Amino acid sequence: VEEPLSIDEERPTYTPAVAGGRLLVVDDERLVRETAMRLLCAAGYEVISVGSSAEALSVAERHSFDLLVTDVVLPTTVAKS
Repeated sequence: VEEPLSIDEERPTYTPAVAGGRLLVVDDERLVRETAMRLLCAAGYEVISVGSSAEALSVAERHSFDLLVTDVVLPTTVAKS
């Protein structure tokens, strides 16, 4: 039985099985986007981040992605007639 890590012990690190995948991060909160982008880039991924679903659709039309990481609730923009 392994003993739990203490606060002072080094935590295990995650190494992706396949480095170099392209990810799209979509979140309306800038701090969340920047944090996710920094962590995923450090793990070896190519990351594009955007702040809205409209931007995500636009980017996805021009690029292919291996994974989409998105906020569950994004504000929507209603077009005026």
